[in-house]
Amino acid sequence: TSDAARRRIEVATLSIMGVWLVLWVTAIQTSHKVLRNNVIGTAATVTQLLLFASPLSTMAKVIRVKSAASINTFFASIGALCSMLWIVDGFVLDDFYLYAPNILTLALGVSQLMLSAVYGSKPEPEGSDSGLLETSRLWVHRRPSDSLA
Repeated sequence: TSDAARRRIEVATLSIMGVWLVLWVTAIQTSHKVLRNNVIGTAATVTQLLLFASPLSTMAKVIRVKSAASINTFFASIGALCSMLWIVDGFVLDDFYLYAPNILTLALGVSQLMLSAVYGSKPEPEGSDSGLLETSRLWVHRRPSDSLA
């Protein structure tokens, strides 16, 4: 990742954290419980969807190169399981902000697992270098010009 791209990611992350802080402070200061729950629920839903939608670019790449080597199946499995549990909790509590976004995130997690099952983790074809190098369960970013030796 270039320094400019890294900087954009840092700015986006800090911006999201700033918006969250403003929403949190605003919500706790209001005495209207329904409004407070709606503000916090909406912010949490948007944040969760952004988190779980981020692998969509990886899913497109998996289909293009016909290899699921870039999908972390453990993370996708745990995410799908977590979403299922939140869906159950949301229906038990009749809480839209629990079950609605988790239905979408469950679909994304199951989609990743299905792609992993269909394409497997065979090595990616030559020339489809994603810029990621797996080093003992730790993903380290490298530039394509870096030597693998």
